[in-house]
Amino acid sequence: MYPPTLAEHGMLGMTAHTAAKAAFQRNSDLYYQEVLDQFTSTSPAKRIGTPEDVANLIVYLGSEANIFVKQFV
Repeated sequence: MYPPTLAEHGMLGMTAHTAAKAAFQRNSDLYYQEVLDQFTSTSPAKRIGTPEDVANLIVYLGSEANIFVKQFV
């Protein structure tokens, strides 16, 4: 259940979003190959996310193109 203030803001067209990242690779030198292999083998995409993946999500969530997705973590 949303707090009353968030519900009131939603009726005014205001939105709030939260993004929680999972396994993302910033620099391949920071990770052991075994760990990378484990993450990629269990990921549906079969790869580690990138900072650009997160940035694209944040841009979409904050854009006018996103008129439906309001809660997803």
